[in-house]
This record gives sequence, structure tokens and C-alpha cells, in this order.
Amino acid sequence: MRPVKLPRRTFPGKSVGTTLGAVLLGLGPLLALAATGDLGLVRVTDRVSLITGAGTNVVVLETPDGLALVDSGAPGQAEALLGFIDETYGGVPIRVLFSTHWHPDHTGANEAIAERGATIVAHENTRLWMATEYYVAWEKKNYTPSPDAALPTETFYSSYPQPLSYELGGYVIEYGHLPEAHTDGDIYVRFAGDDVIAVGDVLAVDAFPLFDYSTGGWIGGSQQAMRDLLELAGPGTTVIASLGAPQQRAALEAQLAMLDDFSERFRIAMNLGKGADEMLAEGIIEGYESLPDARRFIHNTYNGLWWGGRVRGPI
Repeated sequence: MRPVKLPRRTFPGKSVGTTLGAVLLGLGPLLALAATGDLGLVRVTDRVSLITGAGTNVVVLETPDGLALVDSGAPGQAEALLGFIDETYGGVPIRVLFSTHWHPDHTGANEAIAERGATIVAHENTRLWMATEYYVAWEKKNYTPSPDAALPTETFYSSYPQPLSYELGGYVIEYGHLPEAHTDGDIYVRFAGDDVIAVGDVLAVDAFPLFDYSTGGWIGGSQQAMRDLLELAGPGTTVIASLGAPQQRAALEAQLAMLDDFSERFRIAMNLGKGADEMLAEGIIEGYESLPDARRFIHNTYNGLWWGGRVRGPI
């Protein structure tokens, strides 16, 4: 079979993958990730901080009435995370926790935080996934329901007027749905008073984005999520993803450019009847070779398109 030359988009003098990595690591010196799993604190603004080493980035907002958190890390780090928060913030209570999606590395301390009386806010789809048993095909893994105490206590639907808001200590926190991006329950949390947006796994830092197609994620949803976030982000906005250093608006622009590029590559290849392994063999990741987990990215993108019937018609 004759290899198909797939289109690529490049920036002057650099491959797309190289440029993307450089943009996504633009604030890298501010954050040293703890490879040992030790917890660390990075001050983003006077009121917003980032806790690293909990299995995912945990964002903390300080207000006169208590703390607001975005995500709660992995289950194995729950006790350490809460101890670290108590020590760092002098026992100030956690009032509200926003779960950006259902994955266990983002909801691991939900139960312990709820037991302290905190409200857990999430999209309704996140609550539904956490409350049921289901099989995630790309992981070849069966998930069982989370404890009732770990489930979100305040949820919303996509039909609600957005952004929604939550007031804590005189500070207005905005949040909204990013449909069918990483999962079908992704949300962003915006601290407009500090020009910071927490976006969970919708943004990937120096990596391919992950589409959990078994629970609704796909490339088209991720493209729209980038557009929605760019509408919210100004030139000085700090964007915090689930892993890696705090980013700038340019990281959203770079990921959207990459996704637009791959969307076209997949459109051509799938309409020619190519499977995921054929695409890899024929160089679909050309220009992005520096990014890890290419096989997972191509297979998950392919399945997100194929399973959902999202590629139709000839070229």
C-alpha cells in the first residue's frame, strides 16, 4: 500500500511539536515538579497557589471565609494532601472543592474533604460517572462506584446559563462546562480577580492531550474547549493544567493549532480507510515526534471519531 503524505502545519524554522513544547513550558522555571511524590507549594498570585506532587495539580484559593480547591489529587495522597493544606494554611477550613472531571487522580481526596463539611461542585456527568460501574476500553479497566461521600454535592447541566458562579468570602469564582473534551464532564474554574483559570486535563503540558473516548472525550470537543478558553483568557492570564507548570494564553493557542492540524490529518486518513496503526506507520505524527505517548493519542483520537460516528462523507 502506498504511504499517504499527510498534511502538516509548521512554524518558521521549527516543527510544530518543538514549538508546542517550548510554548507549554514557558513558565517552567517557576515550578519544579516533585518526581518523588513530595508535596510542594507554588505561589501563583497572592491568593492563588498550586500544590504539586498530589498525583495532579491541586489549586487553592485563599479567602477570608476559607479555602476553595480545584481537584483533590490521587487516592494514595489524600492524607498527605490534607495534612499539607492544614500545615500550610494554619488549619483554615476547606469550604468548597471543584472537581474538573471524574478521574480518580483528580477526586482521590473528595471523601475526606467532604467529611470536613465542604461542598463539592462538578458537572452532573462527573457525578454520574463516579456513581456507577463501567468499563474504560482504552485502559482495559473496570471502574466501580466511588463512595457516596466522595460524590459531588452541587452539580449543574450544560443547559444552565454559563458561566456559573460561587461566592466565597466576598470572592466570586466562575466555572463552566467544556463539553466532550477530555471527558464529557470537564469544567474550568476561573479566578477572575487574579486572572487565573484552572482547566484540568483539557490542556496537556508538553504532551499530547488525552481523550477518554469511553466517557465522552474526543478531538472536536477539545478543539471547542480551546476556543472557549481563549474567549476567557487575556494576554496576562495564567492557565493551570492538571500536570506541569502554570501556563500562559499561548499554550491554549498552541494546543488549538495542533488539534486543528490533527483534525485535518485524521479527516484525510480516515476517509481513505486508514486505521490507527496504519496512520502511525505512515507518519501521521510527523512534526510532533518529541511528544510522548503518540500511540495512545492516535488510537484514542481515532476511536473517539470512529465510535461517535463523527467522520462522514468523502474528502
